[in-house]
Amino acid sequence: MATATLLDSMRTSEGLAAAAREHAPRVVTALLAIAIAAQAAVLLTNYFGASDAPQLVPLALGASAPAHSLDLAGILNAHLFGQSAPNAGDGSNAPQTALALVLSGV
Repeated sequence: MATATLLDSMRTSEGLAAAAREHAPRVVTALLAIAIAAQAAVLLTNYFGASDAPQLVPLALGASAPAHSLDLAGILNAHLFGQSAPNAGDGSNAPQTALALVLSGV
């Protein structure tokens, strides 16, 4: 289709919709290919060593990370998930059920 004919057909909303249905997949594919190529270029540049890449400093053998203390009692006393009932009850007075439960296991 000639460019002039394509532009003339796009002047109406039906022509514009038809042109979008026909050409949009190719345009989106081209844009995605360009984005993938740009990402691949960035990855390869970073992998093969850009000149401004930061240098890693090795950790001295005698140095150790600062020790952090864990206040386990404080965490337990915070009751993060609420408190349990003091006496949940005894299972002997549980209501009857119609479910066919079979206990299996060790």
